[in-house]
Amino acid sequence: MTTDGPAPGAPALPPAAVSESYGTSDGEWLRVHPASPFVRGWVALAAIAFFFGRDLFERTLQGQPVFEDGFARRAPWLLGGGAVVLAVAVLGFVLTWYFTKYQVSGGYVRVNSGLLFRQHRQARLDRVQAIDIVQPLLARIFGLAELKFEVADAGESAVRLAYLRIGDGRQLRATILARASGAVSVASAGAGSTVATGPGAGPSTLASQPPRRRNSRYSACRRRALSGRCC
Repeated sequence: MTTDGPAPGAPALPPAAVSESYGTSDGEWLRVHPASPFVRGWVALAAIAFFFGRDLFERTLQGQPVFEDGFARRAPWLLGGGAVVLAVAVLGFVLTWYFTKYQVSGGYVRVNSGLLFRQHRQARLDRVQAIDIVQPLLARIFGLAELKFEVADAGESAVRLAYLRIGDGRQLRATILARASGAVSVASAGAGSTVATGPGAGPSTLASQPPRRRNSRYSACRRRALSGRCC
């Protein structure tokens, strides 16, 4: 398991750049990498290979003929059965990938998965404490990574997102952590804010006026001040 973070001394990207670098719009449902079901279900593929190859392997170790006398009659049935089982497994993997989606929107990260038994997991961004980037051996070979969210008071029901490209996983992790810290919201609010004249004051009307009206208002206030009246 590896937990990636910014390199020491490296310049930090602004929150807006982090969000744009991932290239997703807010609220869009996305799918994981197409190879994710095969990385998660390699045990099933290994079990199928073991079931059909166990007799051949034992005969090879015992020095007996690899194929029995009646193997030629059973070969079509064995090959057909193996092809059907393999096709069903691949179809299940494809459907599992198709129904696995994730979304980052409205202050939540959501992961929907499952074909027959649907699972809906979500975590509030303000309660996300850490995001671990996990790379098992097979996922590392394919250049994939799993994101494991550590959420306050979540326990074993923490959100897990498997699998994404390692580069996409790092960018998504940076985006979610930036939103969880509130940096993106603060930056967005700061970009559209207006100058205020005092605590609790609204937008400055003086700053929004044209220069001619501004000068005439200043002159009127000055004349009133000289005459003893309040502006």
